[in-house]
Amino acid sequence: MLSTVTDGCFDVENIALDELGHVLGLGHHVNHYDNRDYGDSVVQTTSRARPRAFWNAHKLGRCDTATLQTRYDMTSTSALYSSCLNLAVNLRLRSSATSISSRSSVTFTATLVVGDNAGDGRLTGNPISNRTIQLQRRPRGTTTWTTVGTMSPSTTSGSYTLRQSPTATYEWRAVFPEPSGEGLRGAASTAVTVTVSGCSGTTCPQSAPVDTAADKVDGG
Repeated sequence: MLSTVTDGCFDVENIALDELGHVLGLGHHVNHYDNRDYGDSVVQTTSRARPRAFWNAHKLGRCDTATLQTRYDMTSTSALYSSCLNLAVNLRLRSSATSISSRSSVTFTATLVVGDNAGDGRLTGNPISNRTIQLQRRPRGTTTWTTVGTMSPSTTSGSYTLRQSPTATYEWRAVFPEPSGEGLRGAASTAVTVTVSGCSGTTCPQSAPVDTAADKVDGG
């Protein structure tokens, strides 16, 4: 064994990882013409020797991971999708009611799943949990959305909820901001309108109480 690693040497762990990738079903990564994405994969047609960059990479690259995810699926609904992927998602929003009295409560539920993407293998339709989903609203007939809160993950995978007590009619939507470092696209749901009418509850104005005792005196 060399006491000092010299230029021109290959890293045995890197080579073994390359071959393990083939066992798992990975083909050689197809690089850009200038090899600027060489570090995205360990499973290469030609492994690099010292001192070239990535000659001693000891973990699979992000595009190796992406291929394995599409082939074998995710480890959980909370697991992060490789940044080598670029997956469209489907985001839907529903409300527990579409017409309520002022200050009554309504629960909004959003569901986030992987869309039907070409070449995504086992990932299609996967629920996506523990991400950031925002609830937004706007007065009907306007164009500017206002974020009212972050929806909380529910016990159902890929589902998020937030309860509101609106005092006016609004259009509502869920928004999934595109995450950094993960291969998912951002998305916004179709708008849902909740119509608010009247007033109910203890906060509404009350009619003046009738003074029956005074009525009796005045009435003789």
